[in-house]
Amino acid sequence: TSGTAARPSSAEVVALHRERRARFTDLLLRVTDADLPRVRTAVLSPDWGEESFPVLESLTVVVRGHADHLRFAQRDLATIEQRSAPA
Repeated sequence: TSGTAARPSSAEVVALHRERRARFTDLLLRVTDADLPRVRTAVLSPDWGEESFPVLESLTVVVRGHADHLRFAQRDLATIEQRSAPA
C-alpha cells in the first residue's frame, strides 16, 4: 500500500526510521571534507526532473528536516499529554 492509504503499525514506522537513520549514519561516517562541496545530481521524481546540489547542502536539508519533525512531534505529544491529563 502506498500514499495516504498506508496505515503502518508503530513498530513498522520505528523499524523504518531505524533503518534510514542507520543508512544516514553510515553515509556520515564515509563522507569527507573534500566531498562536501561536490555537486551531485539525481532524479528524485520524474515530474521534478533532474536536480543538482552540493553534498553539504543536501546533508543540511536532511538534518534540518529531521530536527523540524522532532520539534513538531514533541510539540504535538506535549499537547496530547496536556489534553489527556486529569483536571
